[in-house]
Amino acid sequence: SAAAASAAPPADSPPRDFFFDRLPDVLARDRASFLPASAPAGVSVVLVGGGYSAATTLRALVDLAKDGDFPLRVVWLLRKPSSAGPPYAVVPDDPLPERGALVAFANALAAGGAETGRASVAVRRGASVRAVRRDDDSGGVVVEGVCEAAGGGGGRS
Repeated sequence: SAAAASAAPPADSPPRDFFFDRLPDVLARDRASFLPASAPAGVSVVLVGGGYSAATTLRALVDLAKDGDFPLRVVWLLRKPSSAGPPYAVVPDDPLPERGALVAFANALAAGGAETGRASVAVRRGASVRAVRRDDDSGGVVVEGVCEAAGGGGGRS
């Protein structure tokens, strides 16, 4: 499942309050989670996962940024290393055309070739999250872990 963490949540909330254990409705019900009023410089989101839920959330975040008057920074963490090829397998003659379009979008973005409008998307492959904690000074959420070097097949940032 996809997990998202805002970079500047309220200081009195534990980091786990900024994770979704379901597919977030970025463009409707959960929109406020991705557009905090107190972030005039923009919003930062960490998206963890390589399943269709993550790709769906990523597409919605890019769409949200296209409609908004703010910069949106997304760091997409994928466990699958660059050497393993595109994040998603293309299903020939996929009977679900929307899935095929989603796979094409996510694979293009991972390769650095998808249009993202006002969204800045940095793809980090070979990622492993070790810890999530709140920064005592800024109140932001810090995601700690390891990933391939940014040049190892990453995306746009």
